[in-house]
Amino acid sequence: MSDLKNISLEERFIVLRQIGSGGFSKVYKVEDKEKQNQVFALKIMNFEVSDTEPVHQVEFEEFQKEVDYLKRLNHDSIVRMEEELVVDNRPAILMELVEGKSIQDIIDKEGIATQEEIIEVALHISAGLMACHKLQIPINQAGLDSETILLRKHAIIHNDVSAKNIIKEIRRGRVNYKLIDFGLSYVENERKDKENKLRGTFEYYPPEKWKGEEVTTASDIYSFGVVLYQMLTGTVPFPIDNYGNRAEVESAKEKTINNEIPEIWNLRKQAYLQKKNLKVEVPDYPYWLDLLVKKCLEKDPKNRFRTGDELNKYLQDGKRGKLQEEWKIKEDPKEKEDWIVAY
Repeated sequence: MSDLKNISLEERFIVLRQIGSGGFSKVYKVEDKEKQNQVFALKIMNFEVSDTEPVHQVEFEEFQKEVDYLKRLNHDSIVRMEEELVVDNRPAILMELVEGKSIQDIIDKEGIATQEEIIEVALHISAGLMACHKLQIPINQAGLDSETILLRKHAIIHNDVSAKNIIKEIRRGRVNYKLIDFGLSYVENERKDKENKLRGTFEYYPPEKWKGEEVTTASDIYSFGVVLYQMLTGTVPFPIDNYGNRAEVESAKEKTINNEIPEIWNLRKQAYLQKKNLKVEVPDYPYWLDLLVKKCLEKDPKNRFRTGDELNKYLQDGKRGKLQEEWKIKEDPKEKEDWIVAY
């Protein structure tokens, strides 16, 4: 950042309000005087570029990675970066302002979502994850190595997909869903060590992250599967009420690694009865969507969709009516195995 000019917040921007804050940064809604007073989000770190404190050096490295990844990502389902800045001697990013409610806010207020809403979220965010995972492979390298190797070399792993990091935005009458907050993202071969970043929201951790094993593009798929499960049932598979209670966190970890997820349709039925006062006996969403969420939440990463691209292709087939809509009273294990192989 040494080549960036240090600018004054007040000289360039009109601060409208603070819209977020974290341990190391604050985010403001601002008008940019240099861009015809267009409105943006401005993320400013809480330390100066010259700060030599070890903890701030680490955060500065993470900030630089976030900037680099957002520069590479240009997709309608991902928050767009406008400019890297130094504001009042602090690192900063000027970003597209995404105004709306998070999926978490919507679930907290409205409870379970409709199948149409869930499919739209799945379509938008799987497309965003496709940009993170598959579209990072340079065209001139495609086919020269196995896809597994190419994904490890180039795919951006979001590493913090959660209901609070997906925003529903309505712009010019059109609904969009955006994936935000790339502060914990990384590319596997760019890591300086082999330790996984054990930060993020515990309830969205895949089993391999809890176990300290390799975190891959399939780990993002698991975390997104938790979001879809939450939209269908109103709850995550293994909730944590108190993050400060170590025993409760350990219990969620153990269940994520070893336990089957509570049955989706049973929880959705209960949610209808409790929140909507309706008794519903027949599933109100297609069978293929149930299988999709369960595949995302497989314990073994090899049994999940590997990338946003694979998940998106399945969704497109479902929307076109190529997958089974009707529910079966009893699932055929052989048929399920055939389905896993096919997708």
